[in-house]
Amino acid sequence: MILSHPGGCPGYLSQFVLIPKKKWAFIVMVNGLGINIDQYVEGMYRILKSYEKEVEEIAPNVDLEDYSGDYYSTWVGESIIVPWKGKLAAFLLRYPDQKKPDLLMKHIEGDIFKRIRDDGNLGEEVKFERNENNQVIRFWQHCQYVDKIDL
Repeated sequence: MILSHPGGCPGYLSQFVLIPKKKWAFIVMVNGLGINIDQYVEGMYRILKSYEKEVEEIAPNVDLEDYSGDYYSTWVGESIIVPWKGKLAAFLLRYPDQKKPDLLMKHIEGDIFKRIRDDGNLGEEVKFERNENNQVIRFWQHCQYVDKIDL
């Protein structure tokens, strides 16, 4: 059973979704009228389904929450990074039809991760950078950086 309730007023749309059997809940909110909010609701559902299928990995000896947050670069736009079953997952926010994370990363050591390819092998290095207060401020991939925007 899926419980859902849409809402809106001029300039804003929202939808709350609750799936009690799976203990899932999410809210989609957008600024603007004439937007098909269902594409975002379906995208969230597909991402949760992909999380359900992902194999749990032993938690690394690092706090993955340090790396969580909103990131931005002129090349990829805005993205969000979240812990994902013992790994880090990045989602590009400009794609409402995602079925899985755009980038899945495994902790190697310190602030260094490696991309997990679709075949399960490790790919290129993703290195996070910290400021003088030990806060993560950006990550580097392919010799380019992506800034954290929610310090």
